[in-house]
Amino acid sequence: MTASRLEEFRLAWLNLRQLTLDLGSMPLTGLSIVFYLLVMVTLTSYQSAVSYYNNYTLLCFGSTGCLLLSQLALIHIFDTAHRLKDVLSTSFYEPLASKSWRGLPADLLTEHQQFLHTISTNPAAVTFMGMISIKRPTYLSIMAAIATYLIVLFQLRMSDEDLPTKATTNSTESSLDSLCGSKTSK
Repeated sequence: MTASRLEEFRLAWLNLRQLTLDLGSMPLTGLSIVFYLLVMVTLTSYQSAVSYYNNYTLLCFGSTGCLLLSQLALIHIFDTAHRLKDVLSTSFYEPLASKSWRGLPADLLTEHQQFLHTISTNPAAVTFMGMISIKRPTYLSIMAAIATYLIVLFQLRMSDEDLPTKATTNSTESSLDSLCGSKTSK
């Protein structure tokens, strides 16, 4: 292997890294698909729980099926991006770092060290528009945020059910009467 060949590999690494970064900055296609799937997961989770609570069995099964499909699509997207990052890192870095390069000419050894430095300082990562790195822990963080949001929604729903409906309508009527200045009841 020559120094020029190693330099070509180093430039190929930088191009490949740029491709993985640009993968998520397609004209918002990837971002919009993931956002849509996240909204679907949130809404179908809520709908499944409410349907189960209200004994709407068919609606519960349908929304749970939609929820599972959305979850599987999200898991596939995040897992594929994570595996791509791992494959790129291990396929390039480990073979170069594991070989003994002691008997090489100085220019080839220098280029080899630059290549290893380039790989370690510029890791491959799939991102959305250069802002969010797509990997398995990101998926788990997003699912934790959705779970927190759903808990708040359920708590609001429970607090709405605890309020008496008659007192609410009476207070609304009395406040409307006081605004209008007349009473509807005699």
